[in-house]
Amino acid sequence: MPPHRAGAGGGGGGGGRDASAFFAATLVLWAVSVGFEIGARGRRELAPVAAGFAFFQAANSAVRATVSRDPLLVNTAVSLLHSSLTSASGLSSPHPYTQKPPLLAVTFPIRHSRA
Repeated sequence: MPPHRAGAGGGGGGGGRDASAFFAATLVLWAVSVGFEIGARGRRELAPVAAGFAFFQAANSAVRATVSRDPLLVNTAVSLLHSSLTSASGLSSPHPYTQKPPLLAVTFPIRHSRA
C-alpha cells in the first residue's frame, strides 16, 4: 500500500476540502462569465461552450450516481469521455478557420487509364 501523503487528496488536514472549494468557486466564476458573455453581450457563438459545460457536468453526476463516488474514477471516466468526443469531433468536421476537409475525408487521386 502506498504511503499516505499529508495534505494530498481527501486525506488528513483538510487539503482536499480546500482544493475542492477552490475548484468549485473557479467553476462558478467561469460559468457566470460565459453566461454573462452570452446573455448580456449577445455572444451566441459561445452557446456550444455552455452546452458542453452542462453535458459534462451531467456526465459527472451520472457517473458519480451510478458507477462510483470515488473522485479519481469519476474524473478519469469523464476525462476519457471528453477526450473521445473531442477527438471524434476533430476528425469528422472541417477546421473552423481554414475550412480544410476533415481528417477522415481522405481523398484519393483518380487515375485515368490511357487507352
